[in-house]
Amino acid sequence: MHKNAELTLLVSLFRSYHGWMGGINYVTNFIKTIDYLPEQKKPSIYVFNDTPGEWPSSVEEACSLDVVKAVIGPQGAIIRASGDEAGRFLLHVPAAERRRAIARSVTAIVPMPMGETPMVTTPRHWAWIPDFQHRRLPALFNDAEKQYRDDICRVLADRDGPLILSSRNALFDFQEFFPSHRARPYVWPFVSTISTGESAPVRAVIEKYKLPSSFLYIPNQFWVHKDHQTAFNAVRLLKERGFPVDLVCTGSTKDYRHDGYFETLFGIVKEQGLESCIRHLGVIPQDEQIALLRACTAVIQPSLFEGWSTVVEDARAVGCPLIVSDFAVHREQLGAQGHFFRAGDPEDLAGVIARALPNLPPRRGVEAERAACEASLIRRRACAETFLNDLVRESRL
Repeated sequence: MHKNAELTLLVSLFRSYHGWMGGINYVTNFIKTIDYLPEQKKPSIYVFNDTPGEWPSSVEEACSLDVVKAVIGPQGAIIRASGDEAGRFLLHVPAAERRRAIARSVTAIVPMPMGETPMVTTPRHWAWIPDFQHRRLPALFNDAEKQYRDDICRVLADRDGPLILSSRNALFDFQEFFPSHRARPYVWPFVSTISTGESAPVRAVIEKYKLPSSFLYIPNQFWVHKDHQTAFNAVRLLKERGFPVDLVCTGSTKDYRHDGYFETLFGIVKEQGLESCIRHLGVIPQDEQIALLRACTAVIQPSLFEGWSTVVEDARAVGCPLIVSDFAVHREQLGAQGHFFRAGDPEDLAGVIARALPNLPPRRGVEAERAACEASLIRRRACAETFLNDLVRESRL
């Protein structure tokens, strides 16, 4: 199918990604990262897209890159195909056979999330376990879901094939929980691919949402483990101590495991008279989110658990200061670069905010943003080389 290409990859956006921004972000960042390889090293990528409804802008952008040779929808419909040989050949394949033809001929099928484990049937399938949250925070899962996740992890650990883990911390967990595994684990933490050039005009976004000149920002969906509650309690403590801060939140309000969580949180905000301090803007376009990352004084990431934090990576990409919970993955991502507080401890978070804010400018300058973008580009290229080397090594086994 591709005589001149050493590697061809199939990447799928499954229906199970719908509403799971972590999965969509990981896959789209993977595609964008591969595109940072030198031209002569780039594999050809085919995308199967089964996500319902309108695509997020990040998916649209990733699927329009030259490294993507075709995007195939349900029933083999060609959503997009390149004009070169890698894309044109699909025009001569019956629609009902297109997906099968691609899947049979590619070097690797990557990444395969836990929910698609029954489809992981060959050594070319790269399975993916983002994290072991159900083991580390079992109270957030019912018994059936904990058992379901454990069963899947055990199947993937026992399989003789490649397994993607999102951090070295996840690798340590994997080795602890499955010491006799047959899987070949690879650590693939992604690097954010956003840039200031993709930002909406900062002033326009500030005016649109009527935001103050200085504010803290949490761009997290409202899942319980993201722990907005600790941040909200810290805001209350600071207000009581005469150190008021403004906190802006964006993101989905739905947590499938805890129905009504968002409403409960903001009911408490109202009861405590914090409506003027804590605002939720809803789900906003990505260019506006980047503008808020550029405009805020600092990002707060209070999460209790992550496979690898998109919030942290996006903030780093534009040079935004970070105030983060001190669990292992955040330490792995940031080293000594962040302002850390004890996870789940609003008293400690309030203290960190009070000490950090006087030393942080309300806005970063152009030079600081440029330096952050240059550092991010270096990390992206190193990440792309790691992905490529692992894919080549596995293809030769």
